[in-house]
Amino acid sequence: MNEPTATTPRHLEQLLPLLRRYVPATQLRFLWSLATDSEEAEAFANQLRELATTIDAMPLTYQGDRIARLHYFAPSADWWITELDAGDGTASHPRLEPQHQAFGLSRLFDDPELGYISLPELLRTPGVEIDLYWSPKSVEDLRARCAR
Repeated sequence: MNEPTATTPRHLEQLLPLLRRYVPATQLRFLWSLATDSEEAEAFANQLRELATTIDAMPLTYQGDRIARLHYFAPSADWWITELDAGDGTASHPRLEPQHQAFGLSRLFDDPELGYISLPELLRTPGVEIDLYWSPKSVEDLRARCAR
């Protein structure tokens, strides 16, 4: 990935540590290059800002309301994240501490099930991307959608 440079907007550079924890590396490299060096840089920078805002506002484990705020997808699979692991529980940078798991709904081929999802494993899986155009939906709505 192009590392931040003197011309990278400072506010965008500050989002990078957070985004690295939740966006697959290949996808983040591509989005970062578009947000820092393309004709539509501002539009892509706004997408990265919105994604960081969504991640930062997500409930921690056991504080959730069963609303999927993040969606990851791959061929024949979906992961909808409702809660993020609290990490080590520090108040200083809870979203920047190591995140090892999330809670949400997984659908591998046909059967959706609620459970814990390993974020490092998910982000390393070839073909997995985060859905930049996702709008939050309830777990019940997602289950109904999967049943169709």
